[in-house]
Amino acid sequence: MMSREHRKRVWALIAAIFICTVVLSEVLRPGHNEYMIAGGTYAPGAESREVTKGALAGTTFQSLASASLGIREVLASLMWVRADDYFHKGEYRPIIGMVKQITAIDPHQVDVYATGAWHMAYNFMDKRLIQDGVKFLEEGAKNNDSIYDLYFELGYMHYDKTRDYPQAVRAYRDASLRGMTTGRKTPPSYVRHQLAHAMEKMGDIDQCLKQWGDNLEIGRKLVAEGEAAMGPSSANVDAARHNLYITARRRNERLAALAEREHNVPEALRLRQANVALAEAWLKETPNTPAVAGDLRMAKGHVDRLQAGKINPVAPANLDFQYTVTRIAPRKLRVDGTINVLNLARVRIQFQDKDYETRIQRGFDFKMDNCTLEWENSSVRKGRFQHVIDLDRDPADMGRKPSEIYPLKADEYEVSVTFNPRQQAAFIQDRYGWNGEQLTAKPEFLKIDASKSGRLEDKSYPLRTVSKSVVIKKEDILAPGRGTVASVK
Repeated sequence: MMSREHRKRVWALIAAIFICTVVLSEVLRPGHNEYMIAGGTYAPGAESREVTKGALAGTTFQSLASASLGIREVLASLMWVRADDYFHKGEYRPIIGMVKQITAIDPHQVDVYATGAWHMAYNFMDKRLIQDGVKFLEEGAKNNDSIYDLYFELGYMHYDKTRDYPQAVRAYRDASLRGMTTGRKTPPSYVRHQLAHAMEKMGDIDQCLKQWGDNLEIGRKLVAEGEAAMGPSSANVDAARHNLYITARRRNERLAALAEREHNVPEALRLRQANVALAEAWLKETPNTPAVAGDLRMAKGHVDRLQAGKINPVAPANLDFQYTVTRIAPRKLRVDGTINVLNLARVRIQFQDKDYETRIQRGFDFKMDNCTLEWENSSVRKGRFQHVIDLDRDPADMGRKPSEIYPLKADEYEVSVTFNPRQQAAFIQDRYGWNGEQLTAKPEFLKIDASKSGRLEDKSYPLRTVSKSVVIKKEDILAPGRGTVASVK
């Protein structure tokens, strides 16, 4: 049996723990509230911000629950400091496991999801990890469903890295429908603007124009409510207005070129007149805009030409395409090619296991030990392109063995070169179209994909790309000396 003095000490200890727990819960509460908002546990601005409901509300157990959750946040933060230390030491493999452990402990560490995914897709410069970054962001967005942040990060990763524009549109749209950890119900304007840009990259110009119109309307409403018209996160009214105008003008010009090629003068005239109306409407609202005044003169010139019965049909661009793959040293391949596209157009050169997609289904560890993937976008100058696939270096200069990034464990590899009009600059697309509407090539090179069709004025345009792949044996990659290993003509 405990003595009276012993019982006093026990009760004193319990009281001290209780007081410390309550104090700790209050210290952690501001960050914890943001933590709970991210997870969608309660709506910002609600009258009751209690974490624990029902029988435990207002009891000691509620404070204990809050404090324990706060301790989880602290533990996760300490682990994140350790993960950052790994990164600066170039030890990239432990980081992947650690960020997953951190988010398992605290699934509302938004910064860990964002930075961890960025490490995977960008900093490590290992193309195999991009899809892991995507999956990590998908998990983070699901665990923090009430805020826009990770949906936006996911959209950007698809827009910039995977170049899967429909997925980018889906993620950006999800982001545009969510609020911020501050309690604001709408995300910054750049979220909606990126959604419109992704729709354009997807080739769906009808959706893109509608989104720019919505962005402009929302922006003007925000300005009327007192928000600044311009700024990184503000209404950006002028940017929305400019993009709405220029996208509509490009649509009309590109479709007019198609109409003239088909000798459809009434349709070409309608589209050129639409550009006259666009420019006049802009100048009525903002008279001193030299660039738009130039657009107006050009549009009127096209109208006068068509009304005079003069048409300028431009034949579709016929992309003649060939390349050679040369081994210049063991584990180093040079791709030299020609393609008659405009200067500064880009082709994607990709190297991977022939059965890469099948091999990676065997799990993360197998992928990292046995699978190889690399690509680069090469600029075309005077009809020529060249790129060295260097499998004998660490692309991030982190001191890793090249065999960690490029294991070369398969027996056969595939080298492919692709021209995709959706991945070109606007002035390049003026010649070939958003979806390749104005290009053609030999049947063995031209790929027409109706499943990735874009839309202009409610008409579907299949994606047209030019691509060709060759298969190379491993022994040809590892052999000493120089030699041609494949060619496409």
